[in-house]
Amino acid sequence: MTLKVVLLVNIVLGCAQAVISGILRTDRESNQFPGPDPYLVGGEIVTDRFFPSVVSLQINKRHVCGGVILQEDAILTAASCIQGDYASSIQVVEGSNQLDVGGTEHKGHEKFPHPGYDIEKSWKNNIAILKLETPIKFRWGVVPVKLPEAGAEIEPGTTASAVGWGSQAAGENATNDLYKVDLPIVDLNVCNETYHPYSLNVFDNEICAGGVEGEGTCDGDTGGPLFIDNEIVGIASWGKPCAEESFPTVFMKVSHYVDWIQETLDSH
Repeated sequence: MTLKVVLLVNIVLGCAQAVISGILRTDRESNQFPGPDPYLVGGEIVTDRFFPSVVSLQINKRHVCGGVILQEDAILTAASCIQGDYASSIQVVEGSNQLDVGGTEHKGHEKFPHPGYDIEKSWKNNIAILKLETPIKFRWGVVPVKLPEAGAEIEPGTTASAVGWGSQAAGENATNDLYKVDLPIVDLNVCNETYHPYSLNVFDNEICAGGVEGEGTCDGDTGGPLFIDNEIVGIASWGKPCAEESFPTVFMKVSHYVDWIQETLDSH
């Protein structure tokens, strides 16, 4: 499986066709960078319920983004995945590694994109919480995600695992099976040097991972998790499709948002 990386730009769940394709295109650098929707390229099919917090966000029964369970009535995902649509038009499917088999569906109820989310500033703060209409029943293979400590940092070179149903190549449909791919954490300065020529910025509240040819994120992986030792450290945001050498995927650094997550859950 390959985790393909695409820049998560103007596409939102409200733009049905764009979101379904999982690729957003910007007008920067001759459309070289698609918008919100990385997908996994390279890697391997996940067997058993090794990632029990991972969910599929769908519109009209079609996978558009990934996410993880925060609590029985709340999902953590990317702001670009819920922007522009009614929360009730989004379905969250939990409990299955296959999109066409099993799983329990929950309708979205209320959405909370980060107040600092800004498409124009390289999708800064691309993180959101989606509350559900019906609660998830925790059981074997379905549990909430483990959050990191607030402010925790990760050393470059550390291996992390990206997980999702994203397509294996730009423009293709989502894969039916859940995939995971192991990616090295990339130094933030190196990541910034890679994207600055394209007028894109990587911020301190983000993590870069990948940049190895044939392994990375792409369509349909936006909003999906990056794990280290079964703890979520990142939410897939944007990148250059797909799995191109020297172009890491950019993830929201979850440790930077732990306080915001808790405050949002407590107040809604």
